[in-house]
Amino acid sequence: MRVALVGLGYIAEHHYEAVRKAGADEIIGCDVNPAVAEAFASRPGVVAVVNDLDDLVALKPDVAHVLTPPNVHFVVARPLLAAGIDVLIEKPMCDLSSDARSLVSQADESGALLGTGHNFLFYPVWEKLKSAVDVGAIGALRSIDVWWRQPYPPLRANNTQPWAMRASRNILFEVAPHLFASALDLVPSVDVAHVTPSRPQDLPNGVRFFRQWDILGKSGDVSVRFDLSLEEAYSEFLVHVRGSTGSVVVDFVHNTVILNSQSFAADYVELAEQGLHSASAYARGAVGTMVDSVVGKFGSKKFGPPYERSIERAVAQFAADRGQARALDRRLGSDLALRVVRLGEDIAEAARLPETPQPTEASQVQVAGPAPDPTQPRALVIGGTGFIGTALVRRLAAKGVYTRVVARRPGAAQSRFADLPSVDVVDGDLERPDELQRYLADVDVVYHLAKSLHDTWEATLRHEVEPTKRFIDLCADAGIGRFVYASSIAIFDAGDASRTITEATPASPGVVASSIYARAKAEIESYLLERHRLAGFPAVIIRPAIVLGVGQDPSHAGIASWPHPNVALHWGSGRNKLPIVLVDDVADGFAKSLDQPGIEGRCFNLSSPACITAEEYLDEVARASATPILRKPQSLRSLYASQVAKWLVKKAIGRKESFPRWADSSGRSFASPFDCSLTEAALDWHPESDRTVLLSRGVTQPAKALIR
Repeated sequence: MRVALVGLGYIAEHHYEAVRKAGADEIIGCDVNPAVAEAFASRPGVVAVVNDLDDLVALKPDVAHVLTPPNVHFVVARPLLAAGIDVLIEKPMCDLSSDARSLVSQADESGALLGTGHNFLFYPVWEKLKSAVDVGAIGALRSIDVWWRQPYPPLRANNTQPWAMRASRNILFEVAPHLFASALDLVPSVDVAHVTPSRPQDLPNGVRFFRQWDILGKSGDVSVRFDLSLEEAYSEFLVHVRGSTGSVVVDFVHNTVILNSQSFAADYVELAEQGLHSASAYARGAVGTMVDSVVGKFGSKKFGPPYERSIERAVAQFAADRGQARALDRRLGSDLALRVVRLGEDIAEAARLPETPQPTEASQVQVAGPAPDPTQPRALVIGGTGFIGTALVRRLAAKGVYTRVVARRPGAAQSRFADLPSVDVVDGDLERPDELQRYLADVDVVYHLAKSLHDTWEATLRHEVEPTKRFIDLCADAGIGRFVYASSIAIFDAGDASRTITEATPASPGVVASSIYARAKAEIESYLLERHRLAGFPAVIIRPAIVLGVGQDPSHAGIASWPHPNVALHWGSGRNKLPIVLVDDVADGFAKSLDQPGIEGRCFNLSSPACITAEEYLDEVARASATPILRKPQSLRSLYASQVAKWLVKKAIGRKESFPRWADSSGRSFASPFDCSLTEAALDWHPESDRTVLLSRGVTQPAKALIR
């Protein structure tokens, strides 16, 4: 069986494993991003990667899994179905009913199978609930309550790249289909009575994102309620079905199903029996999940975490249905898929949502910043839409500096900087450095703040380090007056209280050997300094410390390890004063490097005087957010031992990673003091040093912004 995966993002990882377990002999990857497709090509079983649907159709896959954002499901799936290729679409089928119906018609015309993967319906606990309802174990249905209460990660950092963040309605076709499918697997339809979207969060792209949705409806005499919460809170996903003689609850998070019904026992005995039954069910679910997850790590086809297994079971069912009567399981079929999309549309209509903002023409914007100053240098910024990059662009605009921002999604970036007449947003990607050459012609200074996070050094080398080196060479050929690179203090071993870290401190070999991120930074630093030494390339390297401010996730990895947003493990005792700095001060440091004379070939560390410990940081986050933060110290030796243990497990299951080094573990404690006096003098840079102000702007305000 030849299987194509179209859209090689996060969910493709699960589908890749699933199709291999389902018997795929050959796998084809398809993604519009050549770098993403190229990275996928090295996986076992992958015989080809392409960037175009026509090329994919020409390779004649038997099956295609459409794993793109919902808004392009239609344009991707239609030509595949027209070519007679069976298609399995990651839920929902589409974000418009008209498109979904068109796909069904196309599948009927070509004879291809069209399935939609509502994977939570393939949890064994859901199958038990469905069976209990179908056989009448709880009597006649009275109500269905579906609660999805799980933090949505992009909200923590105002990340507007995911499709769900680009319009108020989109979350109804991204996360909410899980809720809708659960209800519609039990009843034929839901008439929407009332919708209350609340807890809005205004995103940088102008979209109003609602973090809470309360939805009331009916299906005949059955009451249906949806509670969709995407805020930072305790995670829950439950379906509670109440009948005339009992109830059944599925807790997806704990992989548990509980059936309560009446019995011959006395009331107090019956209550005790139900309590013991519930406790036993949760215990079985917990132990089973733990065993399945651990055994699954070692490559067993029959074990794995429940979520991954649900995708595997959906994919296996689709494969089985193809090979038999070519009639799909109800959970995969178009009837359910169409009803899910229609319900999403009904809810969006009832909610009376605000219109999606369109990219604004400059003439329509109320200008906030000054016009470009022709006496100022002209700047190009790579990575200008990130946390630090956005602050830098605004800082440059305040100085009247013409700034050209390279963005992979220029539309969103234009909305972000629409009030700044001195900012020009252009389309580009550092992973294709030669395409950026045309933007260098009239530029004096280049800022490189981009980064990419990959699991392997090979991928990091291919997608970050080598493209950056090529871009540096292009800047040299273009005669750029200054190249400012954003490195990091993560390259240092900051675990020795007797050693002060300065601008001259070299990267730690132990840290660089353990951390892919630090290794990439050190590699690029080395290349820049060598280019300066040999040919006078005007490189300036800036290493920000732990950067804080509104828009940054308070669960900062530089502060502690965060298993959950309200659970923190200290890197050591938690009593060392940390090298922190406000994002506005970092932006000022980068802006000062624009035209400060005589700084080429030098490195600068950006940190305020250390005056706040990790423990004090957590105290303030807890106070400001009104959320208790569970925390505990951990010895550095225990931390290092756990890193080694994780490495041994990964090695046992075939993952190639560098052996952990002591320096990487000890350095996270920040026992070493930082002396940035040379930076302050050379850049005429004076960061905030008042502890009260640092706490307010760096901790209190970001924590409060997160819960508003």
